[in-house]
Amino acid sequence: MNPAKSVSVAECIRHFKQCMADYQRHRVENHGVGRFRYENKPEAVRDPVLPLPSDFVADVELACKHALRFHPVLWRLFSAIWIERRCSPSTVRDKFSKLYRTIECRCGSELLKRIPRVADYFNLTHAQQEQREITAREALEEARKANERGQKLAERQRKLRLAKRNKRRRERYAESKAEEGENESRKLVDERKAA
Repeated sequence: MNPAKSVSVAECIRHFKQCMADYQRHRVENHGVGRFRYENKPEAVRDPVLPLPSDFVADVELACKHALRFHPVLWRLFSAIWIERRCSPSTVRDKFSKLYRTIECRCGSELLKRIPRVADYFNLTHAQQEQREITAREALEEARKANERGQKLAERQRKLRLAKRNKRRRERYAESKAEEGENESRKLVDERKAA
């Protein structure tokens, strides 16, 4: 995903549906925990292993909780559908279509930021994922700066065009005043000759 590109609502909804399908699949599967290695130090250090499905489930829940943090009603509805499984998504979609659509948009947007490609999620270690996120953030910042530079350049060019236009207007105004002055002086001369 290009971080500088704006994301459409349809993309957010599509990504949300894809993530939630994988989320539901991984929730029912039973997987082991990550490996640990012990060194001379007393703390356990995690091997750079690939993410587990339980990591994916946790990341999806955290992303959606973050996306809905200021909307407790939406979070309760999300939780009832996917975490607690008290109701089906299709029932909620039929009864509360606006709320469901808002959940899809907000969570889909956040999931696009955190998990841009679900297919790559299980092929990258956490360090690689963090590096990709850092690279994406840097690209986004660079695009923002380039946009600002472009806006400043466009503003300078606009001011230059206005200055040139105003200069031409002043010159034409001065020419018209000079012409009027010449016409008036001719009239005076003609009047004096006639008198």
